Amino acid sequence: MRRIWLLCLTLSVSSSLFWGCEPPTELNRNIYRDENFFPLPGDLKNTSAFLVLEWNGRKPWIMASGNLIDKKEGLIRTAKHFTDDFGKLGLDYCRVFLMNGKIYKATLTKVTPIRDAAIIKLIPPFSPDDFTDPLLSASEMPKFGDTVYVQGLHPHAYDIRRANKEEGFSDQVVNIFETYYGQLFKDTSQELQVVFDNLEGKRVKPDPDSIRNNPWLSVEDKKALLEFENDRYIKVLTARDHKSPFSGLSGGVALNGKGEAFGVITAQNPMRFEIDDQGLFFIPGIGPAKMGEVKKQFWDTIYITPLDSIKDLDKYPQN
Repeated sequence: MRRIWLLCLTLSVSSSLFWGCEPPTELNRNIYRDENFFPLPGDLKNTSAFLVLEWNGRKPWIMASGNLIDKKEGLIRTAKHFTDDFGKLGLDYCRVFLMNGKIYKATLTKVTPIRDAAIIKLIPPFSPDDFTDPLLSASEMPKFGDTVYVQGLHPHAYDIRRANKEEGFSDQVVNIFETYYGQLFKDTSQELQVVFDNLEGKRVKPDPDSIRNNPWLSVEDKKALLEFENDRYIKVLTARDHKSPFSGLSGGVALNGKGEAFGVITAQNPMRFEIDDQGLFFIPGIGPAKMGEVKKQFWDTIYITPLDSIKDLDKYPQN
């Protein structure tokens, strides 16, 4: 298998991450699970969704983001590589934590044959009146240098949240793991919290030659990265280092400066490093490229599937 896993933004969570969690006992009824809601931060209400494929219908295992595009039909756009996992854990639906504080189930309804986009449909009952109005679609794609935003929900470790806060960028935590899933972390080094990310960036030009000419990338990695480093995708360089992979943002929405949707979050470039004046840096899983000081890895490059390339998605017949 190619090392395309380096680029994928969905997150497969090993049960070992939750070894310190204590689920609620029968005596302490979990009202969030019983009544299908979660505590939503007061200033957060939008069309974003946190999507979860569960292990045994109880534990979050594979996660992604989505965006509500049709209130009446309950349609959510997300990434195809997330929906490809439907059924693999024994369930043909995912759990949907919509940013109205309510929880739903959704099944796969439409998928593009070649692009990384899919539509899932909420399972009734649901009320369209509970939903925020869908985002407008951009009439044109952003130009190179334009400011854009990428939005979605995914887990952040405690150390990442602490570092962001110290830098003045406090994460907007959406308490799902502790409330709905009853996961109480005793060890902060193991703690994960779902956060809503609204990351500013700029559209930049693809640079395939930088991939082809990189002597430290394997042939396998070059092939994987070159699938995205081209005009078929919109390349976004975020304004600040994310400090960790963008895992879980797959299927989230990309917005222009007017707040209009122009794409679906698809992949990341994990091979960005700080290089010193001697050209010394470190490749994860391989080691120092040259003998010397280990340098910093950056997480700041995201690839977007443009909406104008999946216009026919809504025309596909429902399953």
